[in-house]
Amino acid sequence: MSDDANSTLAGVDAAERLFQRHVNIRKAPRASLKTRVALIVQQRGITKKQLEKFYCLRGKRFDYVAFAKNQKVSLDWLIDGTLALHPRVPAPPREKKQPRQKTAPTVEEFLRLVAQLPPEDYPALLAQMRHLANA
Repeated sequence: MSDDANSTLAGVDAAERLFQRHVNIRKAPRASLKTRVALIVQQRGITKKQLEKFYCLRGKRFDYVAFAKNQKVSLDWLIDGTLALHPRVPAPPREKKQPRQKTAPTVEEFLRLVAQLPPEDYPALLAQMRHLANA
């Protein structure tokens, strides 16, 4: 066979696989509203505490409209599961809290701590200080 015929057959095969994929998507069972919410929660790392604000009536009813607005998700996708409206781009990352940095002890605090050491630990402390100074 010529290269032209091979490329034509490859194109037909790819089109057939794509068509079969779309048929399988249409035949597949649809996810429920709760499943789609769980998908967004898992993808975006939403905590239970963050979800609590969407519950009404003492935690018995979930406010899907408020959830969709807050997460910038199409309400049509959330309710119907229309694949074309699926949010393909995750929500922007949340700002991570910076860990608190410990402040270095002052000279007075350091001298107070050294005074509390037993005298036999002084040589080890001096050796460690020399090591840090040379590093």
